[in-house]
Amino acid sequence: MKEAPDRASHPPSVLVVDDDPHGLVALKAVLAPLGLRVAGAPSGRDALRLLLKERFDLIVLDVRMPNLDGFETAAMIRQRAATATTPIIFVSAFSQAEADVARGYGLGAIDFVTSPIVPAVLRAKVQAIAALEADKTRLLGLIAGAREEAAIASEFLSIAAHEIRRPLTVIGGYLSMLVDGSVAAGSAAGRKVLEGLFVKTEEADRLLTDLLLAAKAEFPRNAEAIVDINTAARLACERAQSRASLIGSGIDFQGLDRTLEARADSADIGRILDNLIGNALSYSPPEAVVQVRVIDADTARVEIEDHGRGVPVELRERIFEPFFRIASGDPAPGSGLGLYLSRKLAGRYLGTVELLESKADRGSTFTLSLPGSRASLSALPPERP
Repeated sequence: MKEAPDRASHPPSVLVVDDDPHGLVALKAVLAPLGLRVAGAPSGRDALRLLLKERFDLIVLDVRMPNLDGFETAAMIRQRAATATTPIIFVSAFSQAEADVARGYGLGAIDFVTSPIVPAVLRAKVQAIAALEADKTRLLGLIAGAREEAAIASEFLSIAAHEIRRPLTVIGGYLSMLVDGSVAAGSAAGRKVLEGLFVKTEEADRLLTDLLLAAKAEFPRNAEAIVDINTAARLACERAQSRASLIGSGIDFQGLDRTLEARADSADIGRILDNLIGNALSYSPPEAVVQVRVIDADTARVEIEDHGRGVPVELRERIFEPFFRIASGDPAPGSGLGLYLSRKLAGRYLGTVELLESKADRGSTFTLSLPGSRASLSALPPERP
């Protein structure tokens, strides 16, 4: 599950409030061994000003202060949504402890310590509360991340339902024409209707296949698999050759004279390369030659260069969104999921799919990059249970 950005990587922070300079120094010294980030405020008003600028996991607040005492300060802290639930430990003189406890808990205090302070007791209380706050922050991050993922999934499903409905609507229209007799099945018009049915059925099948692949991309990858990128690219070129010949285009494969291994599943890499080469053929004009280059650099890399119309600068990231098309007259057949799926599948192996270069009316170059097999397997993210 995705975790929303939080402050888990930072040490817990504590705000200590005491009008006595010596007491403030002493409190900070007591907490220093815990490795926390400790800030001090010499008055309630200073504490409130500091809380407007910074967020703290815990406040240690002296009860007896002039002008604005600890209880009044706490009441104002509780009035702000940002600090309404911040834990407060009150520091109270022993002689006043009984009366202060009742009032303090009424203001939402989480604990009390009496003065003179026993360092070990204060450290234990602060450490326990800081740990609870860290857990709460982590859980809130997980909840926020889950909500974000759910929202993205809901939007994806909504768009997917719309995309599936398009070919099904056309199929339904064709079938109605055949069923109500407005077009005779054996006539020339009937044959065109049947051809249309076949095309739209294939379109729906491709879309469903891509949706299943999108779901698969969220599941654990085969972390032990090794693929020869050079061979995978050559085979992808061979698979695309018949289509290239059919439309009068060509494919220029520039491979290596040796293997180039990466930690990835060969089927996933094949799908990525099929998508990228297929797009290059779709967007290149007739008789253009698509270049496919295998490069051994810091990563195992394949570059696919087309000679199409290029991608506008403002759309160079959006083309990787699901179902996105540059224009309504997009010449590339398919579900609109190809680049989205390619990037998702590459990401399973710490790889990337990027638009390296694009020039108007001169073409684009896409790259698939993967860590080489010499990279440590431990660098891969842990598999999900």
